Amino acid sequence: MEQIAERHHPIREPVVYQHQAVDPHRPNSGQALVSTINNNKQETNIKQPKGCQAVFVFFEEKDFDADEAKKFFEHHKTRNWQTSDGKKIRDWRAVAINWMDRTEIFNKENKPNKKQVSLIKDNLRTTKTKIMDNPSKIIEGGVEYSLGKFDGKSVLYDFPKILIYLNAKGKLLFGGKFKI
Repeated sequence: MEQIAERHHPIREPVVYQHQAVDPHRPNSGQALVSTINNNKQETNIKQPKGCQAVFVFFEEKDFDADEAKKFFEHHKTRNWQTSDGKKIRDWRAVAINWMDRTEIFNKENKPNKKQVSLIKDNLRTTKTKIMDNPSKIIEGGVEYSLGKFDGKSVLYDFPKILIYLNAKGKLLFGGKFKI
């Protein structure tokens, strides 16, 4: 009977600190306890690669050539692995992927198609023969451009005339929106 009474009305009183009962599962402050099990969150704070080789391996995994990896590494190494606004790079791999994406876009925009390449070769052949006659005059697309004055021995080039020719040649090679 005493055992039953002891269970319902314990003789031992809980220990009281500053008029609060201490419960081993509840902190004094009222703040909930949070388990620290599996709370070892790993921070991925990779500011810069461990070396040039790490960049080469990463670029190779993404099917990019070593030249581009070298350009990327040298560019960011000279900038102390900082962004354009002076902040430290937090993830060099993300920056490298952005570099690769921009390189692909640049290459697509600036790669002449096969028709343009053959046109360039034809124009070079035509231009070379015309230069032999008078190096100050070039014919492009049926239009003769004078680049200066030829006295039989040397050419005195006229810069504004050269700009006119270069604009015309650029439009022929790269399209009507070309401008210098």
